[in-house]
Amino acid sequence: MKTALIVAEFNPYHNGHKYIAKKARELTGADFVIALMSGDFVQRGAPAIVDRYTRAKMALSAGIDLVIALPTRYATCSAEEYAEHALRIADSIGCVDFIFFGSECGDVNRLIEAARVLAFEPDDYKKCLREYLKQGISFPRARAFALPQYEDLLSKPNNILGVEYIKAILRGNYNIQPETCMRVGVSHGSTGLSENYASATAIREVLSSQDIIVRSVDKLSACIPGEAYKLLKAEYENNRLVYENDLTFMLASALWEARSAIDLTKYLSVSETFANAAWTSREKCLSFTDYAMMLKNRSLTYTHVCRALLHIALRIEKDSSDFTPASGTVTEKNSYPDFAHILGMRKEAGSLVSRMMEISRIPLIMRPSRELKSLDGAARSLFYQEMRLSNLYNILASRRSGQNIQNEMSRRLITV
Repeated sequence: MKTALIVAEFNPYHNGHKYIAKKARELTGADFVIALMSGDFVQRGAPAIVDRYTRAKMALSAGIDLVIALPTRYATCSAEEYAEHALRIADSIGCVDFIFFGSECGDVNRLIEAARVLAFEPDDYKKCLREYLKQGISFPRARAFALPQYEDLLSKPNNILGVEYIKAILRGNYNIQPETCMRVGVSHGSTGLSENYASATAIREVLSSQDIIVRSVDKLSACIPGEAYKLLKAEYENNRLVYENDLTFMLASALWEARSAIDLTKYLSVSETFANAAWTSREKCLSFTDYAMMLKNRSLTYTHVCRALLHIALRIEKDSSDFTPASGTVTEKNSYPDFAHILGMRKEAGSLVSRMMEISRIPLIMRPSRELKSLDGAARSLFYQEMRLSNLYNILASRRSGQNIQNEMSRRLITV
């Protein structure tokens, strides 16, 4: 039994994702393709357009056999940390043979070559990187400049994520093989719609447009698999989509509750310098996106700013003793609290789940109210945090739709 893993956001699921799932099965010979999917908030520092259970159901309807949730505090980190946490969970469940991803280069050996340099950081690279960072250049650009032989490779978002996955494998010495295929259709982040493909960015822009003609959901039907499109359209018509600016009140509240800038430094991704800038300009926080754009500068990308503001808005504090090893210790496998919360599965994946239950080194969660007792103190704290964050998301969706708030603890496993 071979299993290929895709780490993704599916925000929302579209034909490009279906193509990756298909190629993963073809190129690895996998019997099952599983997804480790970000929860209700995503890595670019924003809420997902639709909730995690709907996105899981979309994926299960079109190519994915099993969906596991990646906890929000892991899913909203930098690319390096995002990949590190994802691969650690993948290794811990014990049945992942391959990690599969789309990339702009389509050459896994080239990506492995770059990852080896970045994983073990030779002295000349570190010296060069420091020099660029001193000039106020953002970390992604500084890293690319410090490795001119890989500058083009490291300028493409899917290549970057692929390199980070491979780095995590090398550093963790995981027995997981990376494989890739060339990304098809439009580029990542493209706002254009082609005949059969659109990026998740383009889809979200259509759904959030203020222009009623542009916002026509029907134009997305060719870019999203049939059943997945029906699910997305239903959420759209029920007014349950969630956007960045729905977070504005929560963000402003957190900023004004802080007694000083130092209070903000307790939140994940927030440096002292950023905290000072955010706190001293808090009276201008009238829109999450406008405020993020105002705080962005040469050394801080818009995405980095959004992640920091998201962590402030959601009150996600920096790693404490509940969530990480003691300061100064070497991080070992499974020294972070982990669990595998299975959101949904296809019936055909029953044998895979049985196998996971036998060999997983971390708890499997399928019915939260029943299996919470299987978590130790640290993992339980992480799980309760995830329930809190998903319930906050459900409140935002319900405020828009006028429907009752879904209690995350009562959710049941999706079976397709």
